[in-house]
Amino acid sequence: MIKACIFDLDGVVVYTDQYHYQAWKKLANHMGYDLTPFENLMLKGLSRRDSLDTLLEMKGIRACENEKLMLSELKNKWYRRLLKDIDMSAVAKGAEDLIHDLRSAGMKTALASSSKNAGIVVKKLRLEGLFDVIVDGNMVSASKPDPEIFVKCAGMLKVDPNKCIVFEDAQSGIDAAKSAGMHTVAICEETSLKGADISVKTISNVSSNEIIKFNSNNQN
Repeated sequence: MIKACIFDLDGVVVYTDQYHYQAWKKLANHMGYDLTPFENLMLKGLSRRDSLDTLLEMKGIRACENEKLMLSELKNKWYRRLLKDIDMSAVAKGAEDLIHDLRSAGMKTALASSSKNAGIVVKKLRLEGLFDVIVDGNMVSASKPDPEIFVKCAGMLKVDPNKCIVFEDAQSGIDAAKSAGMHTVAICEETSLKGADISVKTISNVSSNEIIKFNSNNQN
């Protein structure tokens, strides 16, 4: 029986993709290259460091560890500047209502984001009250598709992984949740994600009744 719902942040609860893209594009331009929207999709769901490594590989750029640290910090500086303009319009339509409904139905809720800036976004948008537990990139050593972040969430919630359902918008997140032994809801408007138990275009297409029905149909 499902007892906890775990949500990714970017692309699920809020839309910060545009800010990430602008910051990565600026970094690529800084190095003398461009970053197309299609190329940016390759960074989706990855940690900052993994995104940087992917970007450097795409552009055939070699960098030492110190250079990578500098580039990573530069991207983060630009991204955090952009976040100063974020407001409630960035919250995904239907996200707050869904989470409130799930909590009212007795579900525990958690946020699991690879971003080390997740806390800044959540606080600025006043979303802290939606979650019993928040785990971000500062609290784990491995990024998705490693299941560490979801296993940690389940442990902090004191819920068995097989009684959790994860809402994700990236294949790496779906894979991580499955590796943790959890159920999954894929939220992806343009492409399908492999292995998800439920697939929808946006979180507004998910109803609490659907999750509860899934719950009752998957009791142990």
